[in-house]
Parts: sequence; C-alpha cells; structure tokens
Amino acid sequence: MRAMLAPLVAAFGLLTRLPMPRSVTPDARDLGRSVALYPLVGAVIGAILAAAAMALSHVHYDLAAPLLVALWVWLSGGLHLDGLADATDAAVGGMGDRERALAIMKDPYVGPMGVIAIVLTLLLMTGGAKVLLLWGDPWLFVCAPVAGRCALSALFVTTPYLRADGMGAEQARRAPKAAVWLAILLGLLACGALGGLRSAAALILFLPLLWLLRRRLMRRFGGFTGDIAGALLTQSETTFLILLTVSLSIG
Repeated sequence: MRAMLAPLVAAFGLLTRLPMPRSVTPDARDLGRSVALYPLVGAVIGAILAAAAMALSHVHYDLAAPLLVALWVWLSGGLHLDGLADATDAAVGGMGDRERALAIMKDPYVGPMGVIAIVLTLLLMTGGAKVLLLWGDPWLFVCAPVAGRCALSALFVTTPYLRADGMGAEQARRAPKAAVWLAILLGLLACGALGGLRSAAALILFLPLLWLLRRRLMRRFGGFTGDIAGALLTQSETTFLILLTVSLSIG
C-alpha cells in the first residue's frame, strides 16, 4: 500500500497545497516515481477548477474568471509563478552568462522583469478563463493543467538537472522513463479529446511550441533547476490555455 501511496503523496505534496497524510514520508525512489504522476496532479487541479466553474455558473464572468485564476494559483501555492519570476530575472540579468544566471536565480528577491512576467501570465490566464466560461464547458479547465504537468514530466526525462546536489537531480535520475512517457501520452490524449477537434487542434500546435520552449531553455541555461521547471510548467500551461481559447474563438 505504501509503495502506491508514497509517490502520490510526493507528487501532490510538491505540486499542490492539497492536504496529504503526514504518516507517509516519500523517499528518493518515491520522488522519482512521482514524476509519472504529474499529469494526474494536473487532472485533479483541472477537475477542481471545473467544479468551481460549475459553482460560479451564475456569477458574471468578469468576476468568475479572476476568482478561478486565484483558485488556480492557490492550488499550487504560487510555487510555479515564483519559478517563472526567478527564471525570467535570470534570463534577462544573466546576459548570456549561465553561471551569473544561476546565481541570480538563488537571489530571494524578485526583480522588475520577474514581476512583469507574473502580471502578464495572470492577465493571460484570466482572459483564457473568461473564454472557457463563455464557451460553457467547465471540463475544458482540465486541459491546461494537464498539459503543463505533462511538459514538466517530459522535462525531467529529457533534460539534465544543473545542480548535482539538488533534490531534482536525484528525482530526474530515478524517474521511470517508460512510465513517465506513458503518463504523458495518456495526459495529452485526454487533453486532445476533452474539447473535440478544437482541443485537438490546440494540442497539435502545442507540441512544437513546447519543443521550442525546451530548445530555448537549453540554449540559455544548458539544463534546468527547480525555478526553470516552474517557469516551463507555467509557460506550457498558459500556452495551451491560449491555444485552446483561440481555437474555441475562431472555430
């Protein structure tokens, strides 16, 4: 039982604020296995958002959309937005110097470029949430969280971790690649199926953009850290949300 529960506790404990049983303490192996469960975490977050969208169905979308985004951020504890801010500051302030960029990411303070990145992301998420509310299918809220966490799982099994002594390095090394790729495939297929042809079109456009995001990451940093992982998740999640809402708008 513990062998099944511990990776779940590790995945949800790292990526959400949802309460987990304190009696289960994941070890290094569990952390590695948890990478295959990240798409499931996205599905649970999306299901909570879908339920909240149903509950807010009689609230005007101008208020309901930011409330849903606030819940979205709260569910992850803002951890990924923090990573986005740190990675943005590092990318701009590093000026092409990888060591300088990594040093900037360790700085606990957020610079103006990081703040701008957070504000723009929240604006895009709010606009996307408004479109989904107007479309009237709350289950579409599942797609972006799943896509973002599929991207995170893929990052762990395709990209070197930059800090050998970090928790992420051991996690990436122990991640079961076959199980991770199967989880990614199932997660992306679910994203493509939930909204029919429109979500399938968003998925087709999303995959090459995700490849470009990773390629840019490798050119700039040569690998990833926890902050970079958070940035990639946030960018992937927001990108899929934008693609989906554009597809719905012009369909």
